Amino acid sequence: MKRLFDQLFLNFFSFFLIGMFFLLPFYLSKSDVRDYEAFTLLHTQGIIEDRGSWQKVTQTIRSKKNIPTIEQVNYAVQLANHHNFAMALNTAAQQPTVEILPSRHDFLEFSVITIPSIYSNHNVFIKNYVNTLSNLIETAEKNIVLDLTNNTGGSREPMILGVRSLIPDGQLFDEVDKWKNHYPLILKNTLLLGGISGSTWNGFNHLTVNPTPKSLNKKVAVVVNHKTASAAENVLIALKNNHKVKVFGQQTAGLTTLNAAKYLTTRHNNIPWLINYSIGYIQSAANGNQNPASYPNGILPDTKSDFTYLNQENKQLVQQLRSWFK
Repeated sequence: MKRLFDQLFLNFFSFFLIGMFFLLPFYLSKSDVRDYEAFTLLHTQGIIEDRGSWQKVTQTIRSKKNIPTIEQVNYAVQLANHHNFAMALNTAAQQPTVEILPSRHDFLEFSVITIPSIYSNHNVFIKNYVNTLSNLIETAEKNIVLDLTNNTGGSREPMILGVRSLIPDGQLFDEVDKWKNHYPLILKNTLLLGGISGSTWNGFNHLTVNPTPKSLNKKVAVVVNHKTASAAENVLIALKNNHKVKVFGQQTAGLTTLNAAKYLTTRHNNIPWLINYSIGYIQSAANGNQNPASYPNGILPDTKSDFTYLNQENKQLVQQLRSWFK
């Protein structure tokens, strides 16, 4: 019986190898393999919100005889999780770079500090960003209002380290992977430690930034809107560990999942694909992490304001801020 079973297995395996021999050239002729790599990456490592719809679309894309385009792959990975994206890094569409330093202006009794998005790989700029933001907070003479409106994210590390004087050292939040494993992210002086592997840019900890004292005993306001997203939402959750911080404005975008990036190339095509995909989500560490909460639909402000631009005409927001700082 065993010999018969072994013979059947060998026959099956032989037919499989022969089939692969004939089918593989056909497959390679209709695909550069990267679509398969991208979908496999999400299937094995990514957070997929609607697995049924995602599998249906990927199967439809891969059943076609033509090579899937980057636009089709992007559609599929965004269907898996709306924080994902895929793009070709050619001369027409390079990876975005946004290098705008934080700024401050005084308005009425408020020192309004604008925290812009940051998409940069330049260490000199990143260090300057952190030190500028830290200094603006330390030298503010009026009530501090941090403006995160329209901040779509980028790198969370420079933002968090820039506002570190307003955040107690210790656990900022839990990072939870697709298998429900928990990895706390820790703030310690000028270091960010822990987190899911791949979610935190550890190279940032090798940059030397200026020391700044903690300032945890005075009230701080943060203004957000529906475009406050991704890394900026991470910053907001970290700031909420300070009970002197209060959030005003609108519900945020809800892109709080933690992302990693993968570059895919083939020997037949030298234009790399960038696949940005979610590998985990955040649970709040506030209140000793007794009541952890994830934020799939965005972060609700403590005080809602219909209009988040802080000027003389926005009497609602001005009055709300005055009530908080009173």
